[in-house]
Amino acid sequence: MNKPEIVRKILHIVFGILILALSLLFDRGVFIRVLFILLLLCILLTVLHLKYNIQPIAWISKEEEKRFPLKGLLFFIAGAGLTVLIFDKNIALAAITILTFGDSICSLSNRFGAKYKVNPFKKVKSLFGTLCGVIAGFLFALIFIDPLSALVGSFFGMITEAISIKLGESDADDNIILPLASATAMFLLSRLPTLASII
Repeated sequence: MNKPEIVRKILHIVFGILILALSLLFDRGVFIRVLFILLLLCILLTVLHLKYNIQPIAWISKEEEKRFPLKGLLFFIAGAGLTVLIFDKNIALAAITILTFGDSICSLSNRFGAKYKVNPFKKVKSLFGTLCGVIAGFLFALIFIDPLSALVGSFFGMITEAISIKLGESDADDNIILPLASATAMFLLSRLPTLASII
């Protein structure tokens, strides 16, 4: 992992903390409007970069993102917005927390734990990184939700992050898939007594 990638993951955490702070400061309606403004700013920066080649953006962009800089940031905002719109506040906050910390720790741990890397499937990232992501996501999700829900949400969120999910010819961005999968797992867990009674 090179320095730009480490910087990307640090920025990922910082931006995630900012999103969480905004969601705590504002109610759902205002929060969604703020995310929409942030989304427009990212689009504006992307257009400006494509025209003027803004060096900080170029430096932190992955090679495959040269034609779509700030892709990760845009999808992070979209994923957070959809999660907040669909799910209860605590579940949404826990899912965004898992995205913020679990995803970043997963990637960073691969740099410092390379000798523990095990890749059992072609489309799956290292088990060591995924395990670190699950633990980190679980611990931070405890801020908003009970331990069992935090564990289930972190586990399913990080599993979807590890496995490449296809949308057409491209991989689905985990900044959208991860929080939605995590929140869905926590939501279903919270509804187990109701589902059991129906069955």
